[in-house]
Amino acid sequence: MGRSESSRVEIRGKTFTLDCTGTVLAAFYGGLGLDLARDFNRFTGNGVKRLYATLKQLNLLHRRKLPAPGDIIFWDNTWDANEDGNFRNDELTHTGLVVAVDKDGTVSYIHAHIRRGVVREVMNLALPREREDAQGKPLNSPLALASAERRKTEEPSGGLSGNLWNSFGSAVRRKDYFAAPPPP
Repeated sequence: MGRSESSRVEIRGKTFTLDCTGTVLAAFYGGLGLDLARDFNRFTGNGVKRLYATLKQLNLLHRRKLPAPGDIIFWDNTWDANEDGNFRNDELTHTGLVVAVDKDGTVSYIHAHIRRGVVREVMNLALPREREDAQGKPLNSPLALASAERRKTEEPSGGLSGNLWNSFGSAVRRKDYFAAPPPP
């Protein structure tokens, strides 16, 4: 995300910026007492890449189509992060948090939307290029920034959450590792 002014929230004495990574970090810190940013200084890149690298080093990433609530979602190509005009070569540009999974595989997640703040949206990896099913149930939320240039060069389904999905991470499997020290 990175380009807009974001809100901040303080949780147990620690301040989080409510961009995409900060929202995930705040949810884990406030809800479970886990500090997922504890190793961020070991890695380079934006917050999404540092979070991904943290989970990768602990072998906590997976590509199962059905995640569990509490899994972290990583997406690619949600915006032109390297500013080269190509919207298809920007890995690890956004993250969110799985909150529920329906029987049909539709994943509900929260993330920091660049214009609307923290929102709940959906993704279905069985039908990644479909915005909704035949009955009108939302399946995949628009996730990529819709610049005029992007609309000219891509089909409409290119910017849907399921189409931009990279992987999931299961940080809750290592609560022992991420346990935050008690507040002062």
